[in-house]
Amino acid sequence: SDSDIFSISPDRSLASAISVEENRRQELVEYLESQKDTLLDQWMSLIEEKSDPEEGIQIDTLHILLPAIIEYLDKLIEKPLQLAINTIFESTQMDSDRRADLERACYCFIKAVNSVLLNANLVPHVLFALDNLVRRAVEVMVGYIRP
Repeated sequence: SDSDIFSISPDRSLASAISVEENRRQELVEYLESQKDTLLDQWMSLIEEKSDPEEGIQIDTLHILLPAIIEYLDKLIEKPLQLAINTIFESTQMDSDRRADLERACYCFIKAVNSVLLNANLVPHVLFALDNLVRRAVEVMVGYIRP
């Protein structure tokens, strides 16, 4: 089942808790990899609700960000996120409006992931734990976006 690791009980020792988080992260990475197209569609849809499709973030930007986010979630190393943001900055004239759009797109990622995870039929405490992991990734990205 896609969500076996997600259902591990939180009642464990510290070592087990670390192992549980690592297992949940790995399962999250695998699940997001398997749902990439759905996730990208959902993410783009949320972005388009909040911005002008002609002027706002485009799908090619999400194709740069998503692999970096997944790599961050897999290894908890910030470098892929930093490189992805730098790549976007190098290919786009970044004024304050574009930075705000990019930041808003990052926050939309949280909603997109949560929407995709709802289909995995996870128990609430596991959804909460996974949401925290995703929020950490977004906060790191936002840190690189802000001047």
